[in-house]
Amino acid sequence: MRYRIACIAVLSALQQANCRLGYRRDTFGSINSKYIGKESNYRVWNPLIKLWSNTRRIFLVLMLGFLSGCSPAARSNIGAIATGAAGASASDTVKLMLFGGMDHKEYLGCLNCSQYAVDSVFNEYGHNGSRYSSESIWNHYSEYGSAYSMYGACNAYASDPPVIVDSTGKYYGRLTLNQYHAELGVGARYYNWLMQTVCETN
Repeated sequence: MRYRIACIAVLSALQQANCRLGYRRDTFGSINSKYIGKESNYRVWNPLIKLWSNTRRIFLVLMLGFLSGCSPAARSNIGAIATGAAGASASDTVKLMLFGGMDHKEYLGCLNCSQYAVDSVFNEYGHNGSRYSSESIWNHYSEYGSAYSMYGACNAYASDPPVIVDSTGKYYGRLTLNQYHAELGVGARYYNWLMQTVCETN
């Protein structure tokens, strides 16, 4: 009876963790430290957040070990919860950032932030959402929004269009009209928006 109560308590705790555990996984999974903190004055990475996430992972492992004395049915339920937790990690929202130019040193803004965020590509009054800024994909006369530049998001033949990464340096793909780019990745989700809205006047 005592083990049964303990199993129920741990199952409840793991169900709570199901919605909170981990970071979003990307298509390629590689991490490049050169992007970390490079969003100029818009740094969002916080080591404490990462520490908290790792602590929750350790908690999950300890709880799974504790349940070794539970019934087979309980262990089966734990497996389902753990699988769900991994799925939740993959769907967590992270800040996706654009970098372009030679060696991708130029920060071009946040791809999935609110239009009110100062560095959002949707903020037409911001540096990265203006049609007149040299560091904006909306400026068709800049090398990042040009239909002819090798670095241009609006160039259907671009060889080195803007990269998409998160604040830890994890690589997600490219923002480009080049559908055949080998590293398109999650950039495919933004293709229609890029073609119909950003690059429509090119």
